[in-house]
Amino acid sequence: MYKIIYGILILIYTLYSFFVSDGSEVRFIMVLTIVLIFSVVLEKRMD
Repeated sequence: MYKIIYGILILIYTLYSFFVSDGSEVRFIMVLTIVLIFSVVLEKRMD
């Protein structure tokens, strides 16, 4: 299950680095944090 989450995170990171190149790292950190929290919530719901 965690491999799927990490795969999604890597995919999001790759897409984000392709589309965003204006140095808005704070926004990226916020998005990544939201995704991590969301994945933890999904993990708990599936259990």
